[in-house]
Amino acid sequence: YWEYNLGAQAAAAVGGWTNMLYYDGDQSIVNGPRQDLEVNASRKVYAMGINRYGVDAVVFKPFDLEPHNLTLKLDAFGAVAWRDQELNKTWTIQLRFCTEYLIETYDGRCGCAGDLTSPWMTIGNTNVTLQNNGVVTPVCVGPQDMNSDGSFNISYMESNGGREALLDIGRNFRNQLYLDWTSIGISEPRPSLEMGQERLVDWPVCRGR
Repeated sequence: YWEYNLGAQAAAAVGGWTNMLYYDGDQSIVNGPRQDLEVNASRKVYAMGINRYGVDAVVFKPFDLEPHNLTLKLDAFGAVAWRDQELNKTWTIQLRFCTEYLIETYDGRCGCAGDLTSPWMTIGNTNVTLQNNGVVTPVCVGPQDMNSDGSFNISYMESNGGREALLDIGRNFRNQLYLDWTSIGISEPRPSLEMGQERLVDWPVCRGR
């Protein structure tokens, strides 16, 4: 990681300051004491772990399919005279692992995956914003949405642009449509969907009653 001093005076502390790295809330790496950093200066910091060549893998165990949080906290003990003590000095990234061990153990899967979502659907002429949190969106479908033969068309957006999309989604997955939790249609095997890609899918015509 990099340290930047964007303030109006040198960043300094008696005896230096300490940066901390936490893994899932547990202290993993200590970088300190840190030397003074002049105004507008920056420097790269190597987060030394178990050995002097870098962070040992044991710091990041367990390797599994679940997300883990790696948090960097600059000046962990408040030794530097900050202009505003409320300034954010902590940053967190989410780690997911995709190691050979996981791929072999979990039949080709790993912690990194696509994030298949559908942000909206069209029923006849009515556009519906979809929510993926169990909230039901009320929609009124009327004669204006029907075709002359009593059927209506459905289309939806298929997206691999969700907040956790980390890989392309492979082909041959299927989508299913339910009415009152009764299946009324299953798609043909779908082609692969690249990370960040969206595409419109037209569902076969449904009969109204």
